[in-house]
Amino acid sequence: MPETSTWPDLVSAALIGTARRAAPAPPGVPATAEEDPALALLDRAALVVVRDRAGRLPGRAVPLPPAPAETTPVVGPAAARRLRALLAADTAPSTGGGPASGRAAPAGGRPTPVRGGTAGGGASAAGDAPVAGPPSATTDAATAGDPRAAGDAPGGAPPTIGRPLRHRRASPAAAGPPVGRAAAEPGPRSGTEERRRAAAAGRLLAEWLALAGDRGLRVPPELLPDLLDRGARDHALGRAVLRAGGARAAWLADLDPRWSFAARLRPVGPFTAEQWRAADPGRRRVMLESLDDRLSPGHEPLLVEALADPVPRVRAAARALLARLPGTAHGARLAAHARRHIRPGPDGRPRVRLPDLGDTALARDLDLSAPAGVPPGEVRREWLWTLVTHAPLDVWTDHLGGDRARVVRLAAESGDWDLVDALANAAVVQRDAAWARALVPTVLGRLTRGHDMRGSRGPALLALLPAAQRCAWALRRARAADSPRALLAAVEHLECPWTRELGAAAARIMRAADPGGAGSALHGVCERAEAWMPPQLHPLFAPFAGAADRDPRARLVRVLRFRSDMYEELL
Repeated sequence: MPETSTWPDLVSAALIGTARRAAPAPPGVPATAEEDPALALLDRAALVVVRDRAGRLPGRAVPLPPAPAETTPVVGPAAARRLRALLAADTAPSTGGGPASGRAAPAGGRPTPVRGGTAGGGASAAGDAPVAGPPSATTDAATAGDPRAAGDAPGGAPPTIGRPLRHRRASPAAAGPPVGRAAAEPGPRSGTEERRRAAAAGRLLAEWLALAGDRGLRVPPELLPDLLDRGARDHALGRAVLRAGGARAAWLADLDPRWSFAARLRPVGPFTAEQWRAADPGRRRVMLESLDDRLSPGHEPLLVEALADPVPRVRAAARALLARLPGTAHGARLAAHARRHIRPGPDGRPRVRLPDLGDTALARDLDLSAPAGVPPGEVRREWLWTLVTHAPLDVWTDHLGGDRARVVRLAAESGDWDLVDALANAAVVQRDAAWARALVPTVLGRLTRGHDMRGSRGPALLALLPAAQRCAWALRRARAADSPRALLAAVEHLECPWTRELGAAAARIMRAADPGGAGSALHGVCERAEAWMPPQLHPLFAPFAGAADRDPRARLVRVLRFRSDMYEELL
């Protein structure tokens, strides 16, 4: 063998086989006594590895920065054991903090319709995300999609182009996964059942982290790598991990590129226009979105400049923020456009005139276009949707007369539900709780009559209200409910912890229900209760602790007990 034989020669001989190629003799290693060519090859390979490692010259390591001192205590042993159990059970990718997830709304368009949506599913993905940018039918197709794009978050749905959403009857909710004793029971399970159990564990994991963060406690440091891995898959969970992980979570995340999401989730401090211009596109959008909680009239010049940004998502973020600023020149132009296209009729009800695709001023102010291949009528309706979304909401009370409730009533009486939904979307994008309060009875009234919530801003409107008002809205309907199906219509849009009064009202109907006759509606209500009912109410379901597993109340009482113990451990 020539003296130049190296590691690749050994690998090549191993792949081809020593029966066809002799084991090479690398230079600089002692001879081997093995007669078997295969064993000789392995011995020589081992010697080469030892030689290469022993001959490596020492380098100069850069010491890692020390972890910052912690200021919050670690959770107790019982809470730590429960967290480990949740991590072991949560084997599937998390779907977020809500009881269920759907497809995300495309950036700047209407919510993406999901066929066969479950009545008990959550609204966090499909119903609650504000639709802030230009409609999908009029946006650059190469950049339309999830508003969290540019690498900031996984997921999202492709934009859709079509006529305004037709409200469909919702199909019943599937039962959620039992947690606790049933999770440890042996026996064959389907892949769907395993995923449901993992999703239930994921919800409880998110609740555990949120509760620990609320109570000023932090997770055991040895669990941070596993939690950061999960946070990289689910950024809603990642925020909770960073909050409950203490200073060490952020420190550790900086050491591994896999956890780079943490840097993007950290709050962005004040910045200058020059710093914003120097940032890359993804960072420019994140910097604009950081203004969400501290938006002021002083930000108008920067937002106006951002309207000319070359990246559509940056422009969409700027438009959404400008829509929330009162008294801007941009808002005044949109108000003038809105008054031209929606006028009060002889009976006071609004009369809509769809925009002209040749209206260059409107197209410029809203960054709109008319893509080839899309029916003009659809494009014009999408243009109107975008105009209503971004025009100042007070233009409608001034222009149509009366207060917010009257404007909503007149729009509903006109039968133009596209206009009602566009007003609802405007309230969500502009974060206007007063308009949300006026719209909720009309918009959610349609949903409680069986229309699919994924085609509505209803759940997102409800989320703008304080939790106590949301629960009060649901409580009024729960007290009037006489069946699990009616109860499900009252609570399926509620994405917040229930009050004890709402939990007790729901329990009254759930306890009296026939699991055979109630069918999937009882499953849907129990799934919601697993996530949001006060866990201290578990004694109300004690009679069902020994029920057959097909009765969802048996699983519910286990979950409520599990959550009750979890709360006590984190005191």
